Amino acid sequence: MAMATLDHMSAGDGEPDRRLRVPVGAPRVVTGARTRSIWQSQLLLCAVVLVVVLVMLALQPAQFSTGTFAIGAGGVIGLTVVTLVFPWHRVGRPIVVLVPFLDILAIGVMQWDAGFALDFLWAFPVVWLGSFFSIWAIMLGVGGIGATMLLSAMLTDADSRTMVAYIVAFLSLAFLALATSISARQTRAFKQLLRRQTAKLQDSLHGVSAQRRRVSQMFNALDIGVARLSARGQVLALNETLVRLYGLDPEDIDQPGAAVEYDEQGGTAIPQSRRPLTRARRGETLDDERVWLFDGEGEWRALSVSTRVLPAGLDEDTTILYLVHDVTALIESERTREKLATVVSHELRNPLTVIAGHTELALDDVDDAPQLAEHLRVISGAATRMDALIAELLTHARGGFSAEPAWTAVDLTELLRLSLESFAPTAEARGVRLTADIESGLLVDGDAFRLRQVIDNVLSNAIKYTGADGSVRLVARTVEHSALIEVSDTGMGIDADDLGHVFEPYFRARSAQDSGVGGTGLGMGIAREILVAHRGEIGLESTVGKGTLVRMRIPLSDAWVLI
Repeated sequence: MAMATLDHMSAGDGEPDRRLRVPVGAPRVVTGARTRSIWQSQLLLCAVVLVVVLVMLALQPAQFSTGTFAIGAGGVIGLTVVTLVFPWHRVGRPIVVLVPFLDILAIGVMQWDAGFALDFLWAFPVVWLGSFFSIWAIMLGVGGIGATMLLSAMLTDADSRTMVAYIVAFLSLAFLALATSISARQTRAFKQLLRRQTAKLQDSLHGVSAQRRRVSQMFNALDIGVARLSARGQVLALNETLVRLYGLDPEDIDQPGAAVEYDEQGGTAIPQSRRPLTRARRGETLDDERVWLFDGEGEWRALSVSTRVLPAGLDEDTTILYLVHDVTALIESERTREKLATVVSHELRNPLTVIAGHTELALDDVDDAPQLAEHLRVISGAATRMDALIAELLTHARGGFSAEPAWTAVDLTELLRLSLESFAPTAEARGVRLTADIESGLLVDGDAFRLRQVIDNVLSNAIKYTGADGSVRLVARTVEHSALIEVSDTGMGIDADDLGHVFEPYFRARSAQDSGVGGTGLGMGIAREILVAHRGEIGLESTVGKGTLVRMRIPLSDAWVLI
């Protein structure tokens, strides 16, 4: 089946060249529209005059004895010869109009002494004048005919019957000239309209052709393989990316390409009947179908194949777009990320295991030192939480989805107390006063591990960006069936222009960057995601040089409402 790539689909391809080709050395004869119309009009009159002359020679040869008939007929014939050799393309309309005027004069001479009426011959120059010249030329020509008739009637003492014949002939010729002029004007106006419409149509066709070329160039510039299929499964067009990717012959799409599709890398080749393009041609819908392609250069490529239905238009049926994305780079990056996460997780777990093990051993030997035992329990809890975070990082890096943990009723009061307890030594070491006012018995539904992660992130930021002799205060209370948690500090604050970006990944405010305090810019974004998952919300207010207030709201548990 012959096939053309999209860059060949342009209007005008294959159209024959209809320009007239003149052989080299041949004489050039200029025959424009004006010259042809002069020839046609004059030759037609000359032909009629010759017929009249032949009839007269056969029936009334004595008519030539008067001389006027022969002079007039000879004038028409001679004028015809002149029109055939005269270069009309070099002169203007005033010269051309002389021809019908001379015809009128010659016809008048012919019928001067004729024993029969030759008035009908004037119809030819009259029609000529009406078709191509202005109303003034028409009036002058018809006026000349009327003057000739009047002069003939006066010199021949015409009777009333002859006068009536002259008048009728004159009026008929005048009306004929007028009707011809009106018809010619309408014809010229219609031609001008047609020319304008033709010009517009040509401009539209050129625009469509240019648009098609641009669309073709855009499709071929895409790094996505695209094929257009009819509803019956016929391949209408391919772009260059798809042809290159599969090593296809664009002129015969049914021929196997240089590439072979596999169900997985190094797996089994997919049978012809189960290949994505074959299925799409059968009308099957594909959505992110993954196949591996072993191309003609010996490289493996991961492909994502989808189809999209294009609704029928005014002049075309429903068609199907067959889309092929090369996702090899994405697959490779996922594998690299998984490998990196595995290595990092392994290397982090080793020291954490040591920390946790030694902490447990130390706890067994500090029965007489309760304060030290409490510090060790805090260290052990932090190591346990870190181990859980590493396990979740490894799960996501491997492309899996961790099961959503079952929510339970979480004692938020206790959770806040434990978080404050874990950060108290850090605050004390930095010279920051840490205080709290927590309402007792706050219960929420959720994941205690995740909620603790939120509180730790917010408290860590507050202490980290508050200088010595500053303060951090945590307040938690019930507000409209929700737990409202506020963490305020007297730290460096955040500029108003940066407030709208605080929750964006890896964003750090200018004040934080200028302080020299390290950070990744991920904590607040993670906190918001966790709170949104718990049907909660987070917001903050800040003033540079005065501090920041972080406000979090979490719906209370149904169990708390029943209490």
